[in-house]
Amino acid sequence: MEQALAMEVKARVSTLDIHDVCKTIAFPSITPGRKTLLFQGASGNQLVEIDRMPLYICGSFSAVRNINDQCKFSAGRNQDQFSGRSWTPSSPSDSLTITLPESGAATMMTIEWRFPSSSFTVICSDADHHVLSEESRSTGFYADAVAFPQKTREVRLSVAGNDNWVRNLCVYDANHPDNAVQCWQPMPEKLDLLVFSPHQDDELLFFGGAIPYACHIGADVGVVYMTNCGRNRYGEALDGLWTAGLRYHPIFMNWRDQWGMSIKNAMKTWHENDVDPQLEVVRLIRKYRPEVVLGPDPEGEYGHAQHKLTSLLVSEAIPLAMDESYDPDSAQEYGVWEVKKVYLHLYSENRIQTDWERPFSPDSPISPLFLAKEAYDKHRSQQKEFSMNREAVKYDNNIFGLYYTAVGPDEAKNDLFEHIELGRHE
Repeated sequence: MEQALAMEVKARVSTLDIHDVCKTIAFPSITPGRKTLLFQGASGNQLVEIDRMPLYICGSFSAVRNINDQCKFSAGRNQDQFSGRSWTPSSPSDSLTITLPESGAATMMTIEWRFPSSSFTVICSDADHHVLSEESRSTGFYADAVAFPQKTREVRLSVAGNDNWVRNLCVYDANHPDNAVQCWQPMPEKLDLLVFSPHQDDELLFFGGAIPYACHIGADVGVVYMTNCGRNRYGEALDGLWTAGLRYHPIFMNWRDQWGMSIKNAMKTWHENDVDPQLEVVRLIRKYRPEVVLGPDPEGEYGHAQHKLTSLLVSEAIPLAMDESYDPDSAQEYGVWEVKKVYLHLYSENRIQTDWERPFSPDSPISPLFLAKEAYDKHRSQQKEFSMNREAVKYDNNIFGLYYTAVGPDEAKNDLFEHIELGRHE
């Protein structure tokens, strides 16, 4: 009966004017991401499903509304130091007090830092100034999220030292959609995939749907950015990775960004301040024990020396990470580690070809490449310079070469995780 009625209604409907739909659905209030659009018809007191279709809402995270305008902000002796959503403490004893609305709607806040957070403390109190919670953190993140206990009416934020400041602070109520607000987690002790990206955006341009795909199948993924392309680029990277499905805060090595084609000069640049890039890469591999490592083209994609150097450091780190005599300190702290597989973009030997355009499921148009493109859209500063429809195609981001394997050669030659058991914790 229901099926017959649904078929009858479908037969009567030939077109759907989106303007009519907008009269009843407040599209601006829908957050970005994957949705399902459900069409129903009424037959008496009975609802009949007419059709359903996958839907993807494009937009920016700014579409998620905060309730800052319902809060009162006080910077103690330095009232003028809080401007809009930013706050600059002038001394270690400064603190920012946030009085939340009486409705009790506020449930959390997010903090974007100018520099990685060193140490900060959040004290939550009720309407009678009784302390409900006191938490100190030292995440080293560029963006932190703090949940409030129930009945919180006052929040006090203090920062260790006065050499860091808040770029953007937002308070949210319980109505903010899950996953719409960035709540970053630290990397786990064991990763399935560790991605080394020379710059903020290379992980999408040249690795394509690798990160969205890995996150979708439940792999624990970590991302390391080698160069410092500026604080705004860091923000774009966080927005992009969150869109791609990553929930572990990436690592920013902060080495100087400089164009060139000489690996020798690139190494000299990264050796500034007595930093040994090779040592740092080995330590990261030992610390996070990835099953699979992904690096850039040995030829640097379009010839960039810092791409070449990243590829070289990754490839040379593999035997070093297994050598107890190399950097005994990290060997003792984390132990030595053998990566099971290393893939380099466009590496000429043992090639595999992924299919990032294949949808995640037969009834969905969403594919790893679809999400990678959505993620790359967050890199607004790069849109005029690079394109997923140009560079990503010219330097095919579906092709990788198996540089090293401890689990035998690939057979299907289409999957970064072939012969790998995800979630294995030794």
